[in-house]
Amino acid sequence: MTLREIDIITILQIRFFLLQMQHGDNNNGHAKVSLLCIGVQALMDAYDSLIHLFLGLSAQFMFNTFSVVALFKFILFSMLEVRYLLLVWRSRRQNQFNEGGMDSIRRELGWLYSRFYGTLLVGMVILYNFYQYLNVLIIIMQCYWVPQIVYDIVRGHKRPLSWRFIVGISITRMIVPLYALACPYTIFNGEVYPALASAPNSTEATLIVCLQVAQIAIMWAQARFGPRSFVPWICLPHVYNYYRAVPSVQDEELGAPECVICMNDIDLSEVHDPESRPVITPCDHIFHAGCLEQWMDVKMECPTCRGELPAMT
Repeated sequence: MTLREIDIITILQIRFFLLQMQHGDNNNGHAKVSLLCIGVQALMDAYDSLIHLFLGLSAQFMFNTFSVVALFKFILFSMLEVRYLLLVWRSRRQNQFNEGGMDSIRRELGWLYSRFYGTLLVGMVILYNFYQYLNVLIIIMQCYWVPQIVYDIVRGHKRPLSWRFIVGISITRMIVPLYALACPYTIFNGEVYPALASAPNSTEATLIVCLQVAQIAIMWAQARFGPRSFVPWICLPHVYNYYRAVPSVQDEELGAPECVICMNDIDLSEVHDPESRPVITPCDHIFHAGCLEQWMDVKMECPTCRGELPAMT
């Protein structure tokens, strides 16, 4: 593997992040993404950028080559990943941004950036002091999808991430660790790049692959069967029941209520058709299940009163 191939991998990662940002714009999915999931990846790329910049300064004869890698990594984490963190943060606090004015926005941004760059500095200290365990840290960092899996379980979100993004990022983030751990002759030999104490180690390389496959399999199961389908009910947080009984007051006064999304009447006795079943929000507004689910792919707020809605599972 050469530095040019690392450049290509980084360009592919930039492309996958652009696709994910477009995916989130199309279905208002930014609020469903885990901040920790994106934050861990941003930290990984920030460390990569700093390491390549340091190596370029240390090896003057390769400064231009290393600086190109550092530049691409810097673009990835500072212009895309940190920006995406901001989009996710803002989507979750849209009401605060709208009502609080510029002072509120500045406070929120200051909180976000101080936490991110504070974590970056702490991570650099950890990497410096525990360099001999770098292979263990690499394996731990490969679990960056776990926060998204847990967040989907807690919130009940479905399909927050594009599959092209999930598969593409998983593959590109595996290539360099697998090369460093599995190949007997690599550029990670201590001459320019730092050497890994345990390399080559096929067991650790296999563990990285298994971790990625397991995480992708769990996210596929969440998308296919529901984000909480494999979690015992006793371990689940409280979930709002959209299929609770319609209040009798509404039965008497409204008769056949109208779904304000599709403008058709709602049959309160329908229980067989999953699309036409009546669902009732926490604010006691009634809709067709299929209509409300499509609406919630765009906005997590009630179409009638604009109140915040919990996820539908």
